[in-house]
Amino acid sequence: MSDMNHDPGTRGDEVNLFEIWQILVARKWLVLSVPVATILLAVVYVMQATPLFECSARVLIGQVGQGVQVEKPAVLVQKLGEKYLVWDKTHFSVRPRVSSISLDKKDTGTIIQIDVVDQSAKGAKLFLEQTVAEILSEQLKLFEQTTEVKRTRLKTLADQSVTLETYQQELARRIAKRDNQGPAQ
Repeated sequence: MSDMNHDPGTRGDEVNLFEIWQILVARKWLVLSVPVATILLAVVYVMQATPLFECSARVLIGQVGQGVQVEKPAVLVQKLGEKYLVWDKTHFSVRPRVSSISLDKKDTGTIIQIDVVDQSAKGAKLFLEQTVAEILSEQLKLFEQTTEVKRTRLKTLADQSVTLETYQQELARRIAKRDNQGPAQ
């Protein structure tokens, strides 16, 4: 059986390496200029790019009493994100800056991860220290306020307890006096 579509002038799927070599030699400047240009652009970028240094800190959020948190960590993360413009992409080029704030998912959710970036390692470290000190100062204020509220409640309960004890003693005295008087006439 004869193949009707076979053209005797074509060589089918054969690859002629000599023809490919001639094409590459004829376009050698194009073949060489693309990798050279790419390398030159990469070198220029590396020379022009500003290095960024990142520092991280983990902050344990305090509790007052048994499991009563000073502030819910998720709320604190949201507040800090808004304060330090973490999610605002228009301030992306500002240095130093807080690059991310998140809850540590591995823990019980009371540890906050804070990441800071700057153009120098020292600048990133100092900014992170200032940021953490500010956060801890605010948390300490909230802790003291919460503790004061709890102290006030405890004092109120203690005062109410004294009042109830006095009232109980008065009732006991009246009952004893009535019992000593005998039956009512």
